[in-house]
Amino acid sequence: MVTLQAVCSLGWQLEIADAKNAFCQSDRLARPKGSIFCELCSGFNLKSGSLIKLIAPVYGLNDAPPLWHRTLTSYLASEGFQKSLLEPCLWAKRSSLGEPRAIILIEVDDLIVAAHTSERDSLREKLQARFKFGKWK
Repeated sequence: MVTLQAVCSLGWQLEIADAKNAFCQSDRLARPKGSIFCELCSGFNLKSGSLIKLIAPVYGLNDAPPLWHRTLTSYLASEGFQKSLLEPCLWAKRSSLGEPRAIILIEVDDLIVAAHTSERDSLREKLQARFKFGKWK
């Protein structure tokens, strides 16, 4: 609620973005106890009974959500965002003078994005260049 109040007080527009097939956009799957192999369903040009190695975390794997979160937050950190000390789902970017420039709230694969008008389009372009999104409104 405090975040929404801050967005309103700053006069920023709020946008909601839904990462499409988020877990599969994560960094490559690296499992310390070994790789996962699976059999494909019909419709692929492989001999029946062939196995493939999973290299992307997929829905249903217990390590998929944390790997997606690490991928997303590492990217945000590389773009100058900092994690809030009070709200672990909130990431903020500030100017060199400490003024707020953008905020992103994370809820699994949904992002609530708000930014200063001078930053909004650039932020959207950067996020969309790195991740695929379904809805962005």
